[in-house]
Amino acid sequence: MLKTNNLLFLKAIFIIKKSLLRLLVIIKQMKNRLFIILSLSCLMLISCTKEIEIDIPEVKTKLVLNGLFTNDSVFCVNVSRTTNFSQNITKYISDATVELYQGNRQISNFIYTENGIYKSTIDYK
Repeated sequence: MLKTNNLLFLKAIFIIKKSLLRLLVIIKQMKNRLFIILSLSCLMLISCTKEIEIDIPEVKTKLVLNGLFTNDSVFCVNVSRTTNFSQNITKYISDATVELYQGNRQISNFIYTENGIYKSTIDYK
């Protein structure tokens, strides 16, 4: 009886040891995969970049009139000029003559306020 118990005990230890070894192999494989994934992610984030200079031709500026008309407020329009692609500024026009016509009849003048914004002299509320 004692021998049988010892054999069962040794067999149980052997099974546990074998299971632990399998678990350690799996953990090692997971660590390797995790290391590879993290390494590739870092390489992708730190990869080299190449600056490319594009020769964009200069174009003649054009007048831009942007307005929104509603029946419950004063009419406002914004007058500016187009700029080149590389410029990060807006060229507002402060000396424009802005008039609103219906057919051939003038119905309103616009007055310059600020930053290229012109407001109508008549309130259409």
